Amino acid sequence: MEHAHHQTLVEFSYWLAFMTGILGSGHCL
Repeated sequence: MEHAHHQTLVEFSYWLAFMTGILGSGHCL
């Protein structure tokens, strides 16, 4: 349970960082 929750949090963190990088470099907001 706890390990699975940690895995989900890690995946979400990677996704969030990826999206932030794309929006930051691709779109001049």
